[in-house]
Amino acid sequence: MDEISTEQIKNDIRSGIKYILKDSKSKYITDDQWNTGFQKGINELFNMITLMLDAENLNMLKNILNLLQDKYFDLVWYARTNDDRRENPVVKNEMERVERGYIEDVMKLNNEEYGNYYHGINSGYLAGSRYIIEYLIPTDQQLEDTNEILNENFDSDDDYEEYTKEQLRKSNIEIAKEEFPFLDT
Repeated sequence: MDEISTEQIKNDIRSGIKYILKDSKSKYITDDQWNTGFQKGINELFNMITLMLDAENLNMLKNILNLLQDKYFDLVWYARTNDDRRENPVVKNEMERVERGYIEDVMKLNNEEYGNYYHGINSGYLAGSRYIIEYLIPTDQQLEDTNEILNENFDSDDDYEEYTKEQLRKSNIEIAKEEFPFLDT
């Protein structure tokens, strides 16, 4: 497969950020407190990413985004876990792990007055980090998987088409736009 330039990846990330910021205004959830938090989270994350794009090391950006994705996955999962599930020993252990690892964040989530606002912030960070990681800086394995998906309806190997990395990235970007915000936990 052909190589994709670092500058092209940076330009695609900037374009993707503009697309999401333009398109995400209060359209996902009707809860005003959550929406306000979501907008704050996505704006903070994308401002940080925009500043980091000036650095030459996209791997460093991806590593930081992976850490953020892990953190915000945990916090969004924690906020969504209802009382019935909290009695399950496995779930209880995971909740305690999150509580130990993110003490201040969990206190904010448990605040009766503003907890949903902080849940929105965490959701914005999770959606934004997934958007950038999974689709705008795809691994070779993700590109191969996309190639397989695009070719899965062909009846024979004769019809199989080998897409370029650039074609696969463009396809991933379109998928990312369609799936945003991807908040499954």
